[in-house]
Amino acid sequence: MSNATLVSSGAGVRPFIWGDPNIGLNYTAIATPSLGKYKDSIYTGFQAILTDTVAGPTATITIQGTNDALSGAGVLLPVQLTNSSATVTIPTTTYNTFNVLDGNNQPTGQRSINSLPYQSFLSVPYPNMWLVPPTASALRGLPEGGNPQIMGPLGVGMIALGATGLPLGVTLSAVAATSLTLSATFTGTTGIYYITFANNYWNSTPLGTITLTGGTATYAADGFAVQSTWRFVRANVTAITGTLPQVTVLASF
Repeated sequence: MSNATLVSSGAGVRPFIWGDPNIGLNYTAIATPSLGKYKDSIYTGFQAILTDTVAGPTATITIQGTNDALSGAGVLLPVQLTNSSATVTIPTTTYNTFNVLDGNNQPTGQRSINSLPYQSFLSVPYPNMWLVPPTASALRGLPEGGNPQIMGPLGVGMIALGATGLPLGVTLSAVAATSLTLSATFTGTTGIYYITFANNYWNSTPLGTITLTGGTATYAADGFAVQSTWRFVRANVTAITGTLPQVTVLASF
């Protein structure tokens, strides 16, 4: 009699997404971490692909894990950003709302605000599909498997990403009811952007590291498989060189 392990997963290969989740770019040309991705299996394969127009590109990618939903999924909010300003405010003009999906139409766990204006930056909807156990729905008087609204504050130290003009690694240095202060100024076009605000509680020990070197070729690829119980993962490109390099990282659950 041998042991058997049953594994269930909702999808196959999924690309990591960089930048604005509404656009869903599945590559990066600069050294920066991807958005987090929900991992619904303990067995995961990762592959990184590096391309360039000239031979010799290089890249280093670390795969990191976390069990914190506010790191892995973050909170997606429509906010007003102003060129040459570090202040973020609540929009006062009309904007669209929707549930965000990744490049393969898989839910990322991020949700947009459902009304205008929403209450404040001190009361925003958390990604509750992981924070609330199913039994909590019944406790709140909702049908089993319902989706109760959990509100909470943004916090100092959260990272902000999702718009061209937001510096890499920019964080929140102050949080008020109707405004936020960034650690650096926004240098993009003034307007309303869907921005992901997330904790940065990623495990310092990576699940693995992929080192790519094109050598005499204009491309390189490598990967690894791992058994891990982290619920969220991200692809952190820590170094990239080349003429016009691009890195794509795929996860197979």
